[in-house]
Amino acid sequence: DVTTLTFLKDKSPQSSIMFVCNKVDIEVTGPVHDDDDDEDEEEDNESDGSSESDEINDKKDKEEVVFDQLKDSNFLTGESSKTCDLFHAISAKDIRTERKDKVSGGEATRRFQRFQGKLQTLLADIMKGQTKRVVQALLVLQESFVNVVQVQRSQITQQASIIPEITRQACQIESKMFDSLKSFTSSDSEGTKQRIQEHLKELKETFSQDAVTYKVPNQRTIRERAQTMIKTDLKVAFSPEQLSRMNKEDFILERFLGDMKANILEKLCNSLVRFVQSLMEEVVSDLIEDIIGLNDNLTHPMVSKILEESYGGQFVKAKTETRELIEDILNNLLDSIKEAARVALRREISVPLSSKEVRTYSKRDVTDKTRRQSVVESLLATIDDKRVAEAVFDACFDCLQRMRNRFLSSMDFLQHLQTAFSNSQATVQLEDLRLRFTPEIRMLAVEGMALKYVQNYGPVKCGSPIAQTRHGQLFDCASVTWCRCSPRGQCVVKEIERKTVGESVWKQNAVDLVNMMDMIHKLNGSHPNLLRLYGWVFPEPDVLHVVMEKAEKSLLCALKELASAYAQSSLTKLIRRINMARDVAEGLKAIHAIGYIHEDIKPGNILVMSDGTAKINLAKPESPYDMTTLGAPFHVSPEMYQYHGKGHLSYLSYDIYAFGMLLWVLLEGRGTSRPKVYKDLETIQAMQAAVENGTLPCEDDKEFQIPLVSDACWSLMTKCWKDRASMKMDSIITDLKAIWEIATSFH
Repeated sequence: DVTTLTFLKDKSPQSSIMFVCNKVDIEVTGPVHDDDDDEDEEEDNESDGSSESDEINDKKDKEEVVFDQLKDSNFLTGESSKTCDLFHAISAKDIRTERKDKVSGGEATRRFQRFQGKLQTLLADIMKGQTKRVVQALLVLQESFVNVVQVQRSQITQQASIIPEITRQACQIESKMFDSLKSFTSSDSEGTKQRIQEHLKELKETFSQDAVTYKVPNQRTIRERAQTMIKTDLKVAFSPEQLSRMNKEDFILERFLGDMKANILEKLCNSLVRFVQSLMEEVVSDLIEDIIGLNDNLTHPMVSKILEESYGGQFVKAKTETRELIEDILNNLLDSIKEAARVALRREISVPLSSKEVRTYSKRDVTDKTRRQSVVESLLATIDDKRVAEAVFDACFDCLQRMRNRFLSSMDFLQHLQTAFSNSQATVQLEDLRLRFTPEIRMLAVEGMALKYVQNYGPVKCGSPIAQTRHGQLFDCASVTWCRCSPRGQCVVKEIERKTVGESVWKQNAVDLVNMMDMIHKLNGSHPNLLRLYGWVFPEPDVLHVVMEKAEKSLLCALKELASAYAQSSLTKLIRRINMARDVAEGLKAIHAIGYIHEDIKPGNILVMSDGTAKINLAKPESPYDMTTLGAPFHVSPEMYQYHGKGHLSYLSYDIYAFGMLLWVLLEGRGTSRPKVYKDLETIQAMQAAVENGTLPCEDDKEFQIPLVSDACWSLMTKCWKDRASMKMDSIITDLKAIWEIATSFH
């Protein structure tokens, strides 16, 4: 039904049409005409020089017949029906037979399963495309408030001091992008318009041959089609009196016009869209280097969120991936512009073609090849090449301008947010607002991000259980799409249930997840000494699945295994433990460099990978005061007991002090001990009293003696504890390197 298919493509040119050919167990083996039509057929053969029966007398697969027809009419592309995602041939009869006979993996069943899978994929893509912009707009709104109300280390963000920098960076990247894309759509690009017109002229020359090879239907087919056309198409175009006067030539011409209009429309639109896309790809290739350069200076994830919401490109993701991925992202960014061009092309080509009808032709006999060529030339003459090119440019520019307007609207919103907070003098009220609503706002952001992760990767499937943690259960990840996020192809899923962990931990998870994603974005996607977090979903309203990088073992387990490795020398073991300390120090340095404080550096939050690299676990609810595997927590500093969780700012000294205690555990090496001065402190209250009283591990601890580097290690740990207010991670890393060099010099 060419007419209906053309109507559907005109109405929704950006949508795909999937074709299902049923009853493929039936084969085309006989002629499609009766003997009493032989005389008419001979007349047709004389004019066309070919016989329709030549094609149909050979046994031919119905699947291939239908596919070829759709392909010839430019509704499908591809070399084979077996590989075309939008064409599926099935047989309900054969499927029932295979099921009845319990045939496993039969051809008919396999075909149906392929159709089912492709249909689900197509529907999923449509759903994803329609909801992606809504979800992204929601995230921009939520994260704007999160950035305004959260506490920074150096200042309260009620002054929204970060907003101007977000605005500046976003405008810088957007301006470059808009100017580059506008170069394709600008009105002065006469050279590009000329190329489109030349391509259009070349295409027009191919339709003359289509007119020559067109098969005029035989008499029986004419009669059948005439009855259908009188009831449908012709009834609309002609009055009853005109229909009564129509003869054989009129019906043939009407059919020929319909077929050729559809042929011209589909071929021109498909070819021109591909040509326009190739022109836009030239712009993209020039833009890639500029985007890479601008991305190197991108420091805040909100910038990429706003650009993605406006233009559809995932710019933060592009920062850390390959050039090929950046090309894909920028090509996706142009999809909307390409669809605008497609709509414009169909309008500018179909409208003039529709002006040519049967009544506009005085000579209506198209059984002659020359006459058919003349009719096709008259159809092509209605298409104004210059107007088509200009319509494409206008449509592309309008689409681009709509993208920019969305971006400017986001910038305007941020500016109003900045003004509202910076002009307010109600400091106490704003701080109360921050403390009261930040967890709720972040939970909304977590839920919004979960929608986006489901769109990108689908639901999370839990595999075999790995371990039970304090705040949930750990599983292997069995979802292929999620595992592709990991360079090693392996992820773990942490399942957290609200009723199990309680309200406080549940809300703290939301705060930690938003902070972690913010850290990951600011660190350009990852850091070698921070455990990667890939995302999360809510399989049920009060159940959270967090997907993260898979580690080999916990730090304490790694230390116990290393201590019992009799094949390794004590010096080798020491060097490996020093390397772990250096890994953690580098991770902490990265966290501090982006304005964050971990606040819970302890052995339970350090994981070891299969290659021995130590990584800080970010995907763990903050719980510094909970009991640990080694007993009451001894990594909490005096000022952390005094200020943490009471509305005060956080301090770097929290992490410096805790790192000194972690260093003690690493260098002691057994993974089962705590400093001797804390051995009898069995409760958290007793530990807090001792810490606030200034009780620290001492150098004369006989259980802690390290040959060669004992003095240097004690010196570094002591500085972490006593000089924590002024100590920086750079200094700690330098000292650890010196200790490592001493140890390796004796190796």
